[in-house]
Amino acid sequence: MRTDLKEIVEGYRKDDLPLSDEEAEDIEKFCYRKMEVAKVENKEEYLPLLFKDEIRNYLFRRAVNVKTMLRQMEKEGIDVCVACAE
Repeated sequence: MRTDLKEIVEGYRKDDLPLSDEEAEDIEKFCYRKMEVAKVENKEEYLPLLFKDEIRNYLFRRAVNVKTMLRQMEKEGIDVCVACAE
């Protein structure tokens, strides 16, 4: 992974937003694929902007999925604390 992308990941980690190296690499691959499909000409310049945005999207989706799973568990009578996930 490029140094500038590693710095972006470390910034999120400093904000206590856990993101594994594997997740970051998957997001990087997704960004390259997205730029390829969109026929972005200057990929190297655009990548850090897209990468940062896609990490935010990934973290948001992950939080929504966790919240949804906890609510479903609560509906099924499994003792969980949905408020703890907020």
